[in-house]
Amino acid sequence: MPHDELESTRQRRIRGRFFTKDAISTEIAKIVKALVNPTYILEPYVGEGSLIASLVKAIPGAANDINQGFINALITKFAGLDWTFTCINTITTDFGELFKLWKVPLDTERLLILTNPPFGSSATNILVSKKGEVEKGKSRKITIAYGGLERYGKGDLVIPAIAKLIEFLKKVGKGYLAFFSPAGIFCGRVRYNKLLIALLTDFKYLDGYLFSGENFNSISKRKPITFTIWQYQKGCKTQHPVLKFIFEDKIIRLKQLPLLKDGWQYDTRKVVHHEIAVQGCDRFNVAAPKIFHSQVQKGGSELVPENVKIDLNIPHLPSELVYGLWSATVGYRSITAHPIYMDNAYTHLPDFSKPETLEILAYVVLHVLITELLNQYTQGQIGFVGIQRLFRFGGPPLTAGARYLLDTHPNCPIGTTTIGQVFHELQATPDTSKIDTTYRSLIRAEIEKRLEAIGYWKYLPIP
Repeated sequence: MPHDELESTRQRRIRGRFFTKDAISTEIAKIVKALVNPTYILEPYVGEGSLIASLVKAIPGAANDINQGFINALITKFAGLDWTFTCINTITTDFGELFKLWKVPLDTERLLILTNPPFGSSATNILVSKKGEVEKGKSRKITIAYGGLERYGKGDLVIPAIAKLIEFLKKVGKGYLAFFSPAGIFCGRVRYNKLLIALLTDFKYLDGYLFSGENFNSISKRKPITFTIWQYQKGCKTQHPVLKFIFEDKIIRLKQLPLLKDGWQYDTRKVVHHEIAVQGCDRFNVAAPKIFHSQVQKGGSELVPENVKIDLNIPHLPSELVYGLWSATVGYRSITAHPIYMDNAYTHLPDFSKPETLEILAYVVLHVLITELLNQYTQGQIGFVGIQRLFRFGGPPLTAGARYLLDTHPNCPIGTTTIGQVFHELQATPDTSKIDTTYRSLIRAEIEKRLEAIGYWKYLPIP
């Protein structure tokens, strides 16, 4: 008999099947009972049945899965209860057949669709897959059946899965929808915008929770998973910033913030002036390491005025330098770590009027300098030049801006020393084997302290 937790990891990922653990399922059941008090439940992607386990005895309903083994197990487990179990493809089965097979009582007072649908993109780079999940050197690819629901968007299994349920409740004319999904749906990500707009247009937002992937089988602990509850109200036009999520002991609210991608051509991969380049960081979960380098054809953009879309107008600092430094500061494989709930969001810009933000930029210059001296990613375009060991950070305008940051923040602490003292130590140490590599971790700690101080993680950014 197939079992969710015994299925191969690869097969679960290929089908986009992610399974809730019992502890989460029990809490979710309590939440929906208190908030919705359903009189009939539908679970269209039931899997092993963890979501409905604590509800089946008290509330009638129907559950479905494309895996006959799971359905056979549930029929045996819940024999004698007022539940119907089917094995069909929810997305491709027409609505009339679904109503008939699931024995939906249209006069029921509070119909609830409660589910953990399949999700996963059609192609996932090997860099963000777990070891053993994809064949060596290849990316995971999935063929997605949209069931005529392409108008809701493409590229993730969750899009047609949820779109079908939206359309289902539209045909019923009432009811509630509660589902797990990638947090990216609610972050204004382009891929999911049509689906999000459909929800906001005709559904009232009731509640939301955000979990770390560690609470689910086969999901990275760094990935955020949301559970949201909605009530169908045609034409209600819920406002996007109204959404909020409970995450551990915090309430995470959404806020429209300036995004790095809107001000900066982040991944042109074009040689303009043979200037230093930085890897793109338009989203917090971009897989590429956030380094400065000299081979822009392999990723990122040169730090040149031509790649600036919005001038930041910060005195003494070229906007291209600031955008470049921030691209290396936050996000996956950057200098700092970000909270789990930020992972699916677009990277936002800080408030540059705060002194702590400029201190962060000074620390980043020094961190990049140390990294370059040790690794030579820019082939000498960042470092010290000649007998006099003159500081260089790309071309003259960038070097002047970087030097300004260091010169105006020499007393910022790094452990028991300072930015100024570490810089002079590096300048006086041509032997890179003698560089104290612990400086980078100390710098990281100072940056992370200031990110908290400026409230950078306070809101989940949306466009």
